[in-house]
Amino acid sequence: MLEPDSNNGGREILIAGGFDFPHGSAGARTNLGIARALHAGGYTVSFISTGQTRMRPQDACPDGLYRYDGFIYRAPGLTRRSPGLLSRIGTWLGTAARMTRHLAAMNLGNVRAIIGYGPCFLATRALLRFCRSRRIPLVIDIPEWQPPEYELHGLLGSRYWEQQVCMHLYYRRVGHVITLGSFLEKNFCRQGCTAARVPAANDVEEPALLASL
Repeated sequence: MLEPDSNNGGREILIAGGFDFPHGSAGARTNLGIARALHAGGYTVSFISTGQTRMRPQDACPDGLYRYDGFIYRAPGLTRRSPGLLSRIGTWLGTAARMTRHLAAMNLGNVRAIIGYGPCFLATRALLRFCRSRRIPLVIDIPEWQPPEYELHGLLGSRYWEQQVCMHLYYRRVGHVITLGSFLEKNFCRQGCTAARVPAANDVEEPALLASL
C-alpha cells in the first residue's frame, strides 16, 4: 500500500481527519492506536485535525508545536460544535479547503503517505487532487458504513447518500483503503483496490488518556 517509489521513500505519515485529537472522539483514539503501530514500524506520524475544538495547553512545546504521546498534532482552525443543521453544513464545506490549504503550506518532502480518516466526498476529492499533484499516496481509513436505518432520516437523509457517494465512487478512485472488518476489505479488493484490515484494538480505558480529561 505504501509503494517505495511513490514519492521519495520518506518515513513520515500524516493522518488527517475530522477527529478531536487526542481524546475528543472515538476516531481520535482509533487513530492514536494506528499511529502507535506505525511508529513501532519505524515511521514518524503526525496529525492534522479539522475537528479540533481546542489545543491542550499541556501539549504546547517550546518550538510552537503541540505534541501528545510524542505525536505532533495540528489544527487548521478550531471547530465550534453546534447542533444546528446550517452550522454543520458550513463545517463540512469548509473542511476540505482548510485541510488542503494547511497541507500546501507544509514541507511534505519526507511524507510517505497521507491517511484520510473517513473524509466526506468533498474532502476526499480535494485530498485526492492534492496528493496526485504532489505524487503522495492517499489512503482512506473507513470507520463505518451504516445501513440507512441507522442514519438520521434513513434513506432520505443527506448523510446516507453522502456515504454512498464516498463508498461507491470516491474511495474506489483513491484505490487504497483501511477497513475495520473483512466485509469491506473483500468488497474493495473485488473492485481492484488495495485494502488492509485493521480491527479496532484500542477500545480500552488508558490511564494516561483518562488523566488528561
